Amino acid sequence: MPSTQSPPLLGGAIDPTAVRPAIDDAIIERIEPERLHARLSELKAEGYTMLLDLGAVDYPQRTPRFDVVYHLLKMPLRKAGLAEVGTPQRFRLLCGVPADKTTLPTVTDLWLSADWAEREVFDLFGITFDGHPDMRRIQMPN
Repeated sequence: MPSTQSPPLLGGAIDPTAVRPAIDDAIIERIEPERLHARLSELKAEGYTMLLDLGAVDYPQRTPRFDVVYHLLKMPLRKAGLAEVGTPQRFRLLCGVPADKTTLPTVTDLWLSADWAEREVFDLFGITFDGHPDMRRIQMPN
């Protein structure tokens, strides 16, 4: 089945995010590994100051094989009313990682909370994060 993604992913696979229903309160964007750190820096400067989660997904039959997913939250930086605090903006950034080049830049310089999450992705998926201060296993035995 040909991809309905624009642009299509290599291998003709459908990008799972392209077939999911829209999330009303989240922006979803896909980015290339070369632009990842710069885009996350831009988003942080735009007010997405909280990294809620960082994880990975393995699609063995797809190219790129892996997705590393960043969930960000934009909270008001000033005194805000209940209505505004109750409706924070969410952002989901997906980065495709090919099976033959499983390296991304670390974002621990932007969010210290990325430390253990990046280590977990490394441990469970083999994706390394260049510049990470302590890239070693966190869950699985050696």
